[in-house]
Amino acid sequence: MHNNNIGYDIQRFEVKLQSKYFHKYGLDISSIEHTMSKYHLLYFENLSDKNKIIDRYNSYSKVTQREIGRMGLEKYRLYPNMEYINYFLYYLQTITMEDLYSN
Repeated sequence: MHNNNIGYDIQRFEVKLQSKYFHKYGLDISSIEHTMSKYHLLYFENLSDKNKIIDRYNSYSKVTQREIGRMGLEKYRLYPNMEYINYFLYYLQTITMEDLYSN
């Protein structure tokens, strides 16, 4: 995938908190934060590092938290801004029809 806004090729794995999730947990920020902590979004400065990590990752039959630590993936990991997510959820809960139709 190429994103014109950032100027380089990216690959992404999209994780969606489906409606089933929200029916079960609601909009509780601590539940969302816990769920998001289980996913690892990685950013690599160069293709060489990325390919080395992918090769190492693929050599494991099962990848546990311990293996993630051994592979040194933590230095590539991006974390969600939970403050922004919390603000967005607050906005969703407080928006009115008037807000939607006003300029």
